[in-house]
Amino acid sequence: MSTNETPPRESSLVKIALLKGPVYFEDELLWRLATVHQDHLNRYFGDLGLDYRVDPQEGIAFLRQKKWETEETPLPALFRRDELPYSVSLLGALAREELQKHQQAHPDNPRFVEEIDAIAGWLAPYFGSGQNDAKERRQLYSIVRKGERFGLLRKAKDDSTERYEVCRIVKLMFSLDGLQEYLTRLKAARDASATEKEAGDE
Repeated sequence: MSTNETPPRESSLVKIALLKGPVYFEDELLWRLATVHQDHLNRYFGDLGLDYRVDPQEGIAFLRQKKWETEETPLPALFRRDELPYSVSLLGALAREELQKHQQAHPDNPRFVEEIDAIAGWLAPYFGSGQNDAKERRQLYSIVRKGERFGLLRKAKDDSTERYEVCRIVKLMFSLDGLQEYLTRLKAARDASATEKEAGDE
């Protein structure tokens, strides 16, 4: 397609999808559109103050708010830069770690799907009381489902059990550098808090 040619209407499908969240390789139609119309999408989203990025190795296309140079006049931000809630940020860090383990063990299968119980198990050492009661499970399940709303997880389709795929965008959101130290500090803080509570109950 020439740079002056108007893209077909089908490019609107991928534009809408990208404004909602990342597009992945396994979303076959959207991924094809995201790559075929890459030059057009770069210009289109650039005019809106957004950077359009495609990572072929990870099989992901996504948008980021443009970082303006000092001499440029910035456009109003299209995306809100809300901080992730603590529980969701922790889930993202844990998902990043577990995805790394999976991809190292299964280099030919980058997609990582787990049941909600297993994902809740990642969170339990940081939130759980160790009693594994119904109230605690509901709390952990709620964090997992919130992770889906924030785009860290995707619910598996046509599945009789509640399973979620770890979205590969977590690899771009959470760096491995210092990740283990961060999780260790959180675990130590949780254990210290639990010890203080037990001492106060005596």
